[in-house]
Amino acid sequence: MASPSTLLSEALLQCGICQDVFSEPVSIPCGHSFCHSCITSRWDRGASSSCPKCDTLFTTRPELCENSFAREMSERVRARRKQMDSEVQEMIQDRRQQVEEIKHCVELSKVSWPKTQYSMPLDSAKAHLTVRLLFLCSFVADVYLDPRTANPWLFLSEDGRRVQDGDIERDLPDLPERFDTVPCCLVMQGFTTGRHYWEVEVGDKTSWDLGVAEASVNRKGLVTLCPQNGYWAVCLRRAAEYRACAAQAQLLYLPQRPKVIGLFLDVADGTVSFYDAEAKSHIYSFTHVHFTEAVFPLFNPDVSDNGRNGSPLIIRPADGSTSFDTVTI
Repeated sequence: MASPSTLLSEALLQCGICQDVFSEPVSIPCGHSFCHSCITSRWDRGASSSCPKCDTLFTTRPELCENSFAREMSERVRARRKQMDSEVQEMIQDRRQQVEEIKHCVELSKVSWPKTQYSMPLDSAKAHLTVRLLFLCSFVADVYLDPRTANPWLFLSEDGRRVQDGDIERDLPDLPERFDTVPCCLVMQGFTTGRHYWEVEVGDKTSWDLGVAEASVNRKGLVTLCPQNGYWAVCLRRAAEYRACAAQAQLLYLPQRPKVIGLFLDVADGTVSFYDAEAKSHIYSFTHVHFTEAVFPLFNPDVSDNGRNGSPLIIRPADGSTSFDTVTI
């Protein structure tokens, strides 16, 4: 909401003819100011050369004097309006995203698994929704890393649940399914239907990518993770910058640094959601995705960075002991 001082300044900079903020303001001899186009159009239509505000009548059509101060102040007001419009549009977009996430959670609460209870307090800034999602355990997927897809610099554990930068490039066959440049790998089994949930321990890593990828994604050369290329992912860079790899990368502001990331994929609904599994909070969701082929969980532990990012990404086993029982959106 505009402050009283803002409303006052805009009132002083308002043209008495068009009732809007001045555009090319000019002054007439009585001291009042109007938009150049407004006053000239009024007088051109045959009206007497009088002031529309105080009705002062001029015997001859007076010269118009440019009001440079009013012009400068009007430009500032217009710039402020434009900035406020942009901020409002951003708030609307955020609110729409929150509404979509709320709708999705409400739909999840209707399935036949243990009953979901939720409360939805609203305020003027944002909508909060706390949803108990105990039934997510019914969707836990047992995923194993596929060594055939792993970049030669990556080291995978024998049980297929850990991946990290190996610091050396191994001599491996250049298979079509292998990432040859970016340090990524996929899992053995993709998903074509259903709902699936898995958790990944990221610990104190300073850089990583997690998400899903379609089967036909490009795996050779430099790869840009974005939906247009068949990737839906969230990433961490420089230990503090969390981003959603959307069409235009979106910076995410998290209240704390997640140690365990929960990922939920609903193929039919076209949703990929990310959660801080320990804090039980929502991070980001891709919605309205139209999957046309198998979808595979994606892992990128990124480079070791002289040991600063050397710890592995660890897939938690699907034994029903997930840390996720409640999510706050």
